[in-house]
Amino acid sequence: MKKTFSLMWFIAIPFMLSIVSCNKDNGPENPPVSKGDETVQNIVQALEDNEEVSGFVEVLKKINLPDINEDKLTVFAVKNLTAAKTSRSTMLDSVSIKRHIAVGSYSKSQLTDGLVLKSVNDENLYISRTGDDVAVNGVEIEGEEIAVGNSFVYVVPEVFESIDTPIIREDSLIAVRDLWNYEMKTFADQSFTLEASLTMGQYGTFNEITILSERYWNTALSAIRNGEKYLAQIADMESAKGLSDTITLDLALVKAQMFAYYGTYISDNRACKMVDYEAWCNKLIAELPTAMSNASSLLLAKASLCNAKYDEAKNLCIKLIASGMLKLSDSPYIYEPENLWRGYDDIIMSGDGGLIPMYPLLSREAYLIEGLAEYGLGNTAEAIETLNILNTAYQGDAISEDGSININIFLFYMRSTGGMYPYYRILTNMNNMLDFSYPKVEGFDESKHLLLPIPESALKEFAIEQNPGY
Repeated sequence: MKKTFSLMWFIAIPFMLSIVSCNKDNGPENPPVSKGDETVQNIVQALEDNEEVSGFVEVLKKINLPDINEDKLTVFAVKNLTAAKTSRSTMLDSVSIKRHIAVGSYSKSQLTDGLVLKSVNDENLYISRTGDDVAVNGVEIEGEEIAVGNSFVYVVPEVFESIDTPIIREDSLIAVRDLWNYEMKTFADQSFTLEASLTMGQYGTFNEITILSERYWNTALSAIRNGEKYLAQIADMESAKGLSDTITLDLALVKAQMFAYYGTYISDNRACKMVDYEAWCNKLIAELPTAMSNASSLLLAKASLCNAKYDEAKNLCIKLIASGMLKLSDSPYIYEPENLWRGYDDIIMSGDGGLIPMYPLLSREAYLIEGLAEYGLGNTAEAIETLNILNTAYQGDAISEDGSININIFLFYMRSTGGMYPYYRILTNMNNMLDFSYPKVEGFDESKHLLLPIPESALKEFAIEQNPGY
């Protein structure tokens, strides 16, 4: 058997060598040049006599685009950098130069405001335009396009930086406002859906808590990340002060809700706790206009109550109520007069099949929070007095002075605001004998469901510990 194998191997060797020899003689030594490489070579030839972009051309000669089967490119050739610009610009190299090559050919008239091009290294290039002035990632094009075959070449004064969102100009603030309003309306819609699910089982039950929680977390995280990006981009615009304040307060609302549901929230791409929120809200209270400052105070009071910081929550609400700026409506079903910040239209299904606004920050919460904080501190009489203000305003029966309080009525006052469910957590943490019931929704487990499960992806991304019971 051994001899047979040796003989067969000896016979096979010449045959294998002949195959290798044929491949060597007849096969191509190098793979075929891609259309992308051919196009780049044509552009190099067209620009070689242009001294102001000679540095760009030298780097362009060294790159290859084997995966780009495209003979239509748009190239943004960078002028030779002066010492002043070199100190503040990204340096041009074989990596950053690919950011200057976009797939597809675009004449200057086709570079319209808001257009997003895709570079050959799969980055977004954001076009902004005012009249004939065109900028790419915030860098303005100089002159007109240069036609090279089926492609176009432009000259730019500096290297593009990689950015995640468009550069916002003064005349683009309206678009940013509209985008942000859409972001917050999406968040408000998801807040109501989650609340309705957890308290009434309307859109899901606690058996689906992982799915419900992941949707809410992702919506809140998207709002926070986009809001923080917008704030960074408009920070130096005087005309954007109003929009900046609006986004800032909206973010305080999103983070407060996230904290109430999970015991943590995300800011600046890290997991934060009560001490972070407290420091941030105190800054907003000191710096924002009066109405926004009051809204920030109420958000901080709610977060303090969540964290069993009853004295802080109580004092914030007493100050708010004493300001005389809080209005109560004459019915628990009428929210508009109590709206402390802004409402979000077309969120809640009405009895006639239409959609009505949701108001996530109401005057009534100041009284509710103060009353619950008084209970947490053992001040029953003061708690009854404060909570009876709501009952009187809404033409309901006064709480009996024997201290027997059905707190469910006050949870009902918060129904359809996107904030009802977190108060269940607050009541549980108070560790006293209030007469209230938990949500009667399928699958509810008091031992774990008062906080929601943090999605697995977020546990890894932000190094957070999972909430108990999950």
